[in-house]
Amino acid sequence: MKVYSPSQTERAMSCPMKNALYNEGWRTRKTGPGLLPMEVGKAIAAGLGVYNNIRKGIESSGRQIDTIDAKLKADYAKTAMDVGFTFLTRGMDEIEKLGYILGNGAEEYIRTIKDRIGKSLTSYINNDPLSPKWRIVDVERTYGPEYGNARPDLVIEDDFGLAVVDYKTKSALTPKYRTEDSYTESHQMKHYCCFGEAIYNRPVQRFYICQIITNAGSVNLKSYEYSTEALLLWRQATEPFWQYMEQVEKGEALPWMASNHETKYGPCEFQRACFSHRFDQDLMKSDYILVEKDTNGEVLAKA
Repeated sequence: MKVYSPSQTERAMSCPMKNALYNEGWRTRKTGPGLLPMEVGKAIAAGLGVYNNIRKGIESSGRQIDTIDAKLKADYAKTAMDVGFTFLTRGMDEIEKLGYILGNGAEEYIRTIKDRIGKSLTSYINNDPLSPKWRIVDVERTYGPEYGNARPDLVIEDDFGLAVVDYKTKSALTPKYRTEDSYTESHQMKHYCCFGEAIYNRPVQRFYICQIITNAGSVNLKSYEYSTEALLLWRQATEPFWQYMEQVEKGEALPWMASNHETKYGPCEFQRACFSHRFDQDLMKSDYILVEKDTNGEVLAKA
């Protein structure tokens, strides 16, 4: 049985038809700076990846991160920002290669998000939310295709054992976001924890969500824990769906359509493809672009 990534599994669980269209390479035709928020998250994660590798090296030498002076931390922040800005530029280039148009206002918005990226990385590095007594085990390690190519941002050893750390970025902390906790039953985190045990030959039952609010540069760390039984139930419930996803991929089954076509965030991005264009590819091109992907599902260029 093939194991699929957390993101693809969640997309297919919300609607197999949506996942099928996405896997074919269809993407919503968008314009403007609104295309960039996801790139901000990627840039911050890339910068933090560099810093976490530096911290791991410090720990390997027998020192703790809290023994590092302010000047060195400033150097680490500068290095992290350089990498983050490089990822942002690369992401923007890829967006335009696919046929998206950033349009008017993009330059001013880019200056704003660069400031937010720099502020967030500096704040994190100067006030590292991970206890100096904890140890970094792996930074962005890919579990491999047999485990859906899952890649946690960080695996650490805390006071109780192994745990996953996942970074979540948001531009502002709205009142709704303050009271909403959508991570307790996170499919993504259960995937990381469940298969983490196979990778490390030790239980991984805890995870931390590190929430980074970019306009304020604030960082907050919250812990969660799963029981062995909860992870077992998750796997038992998910494996039949992976079997169905593989059947669709091989052409042995058809993707069905969900009965609900919108979430609290708005209508499904493929609603017009299904109901207005009825999967007519010529008509779909008025609202969507078709991108070419390699055998691993990575986007290559506009088709």
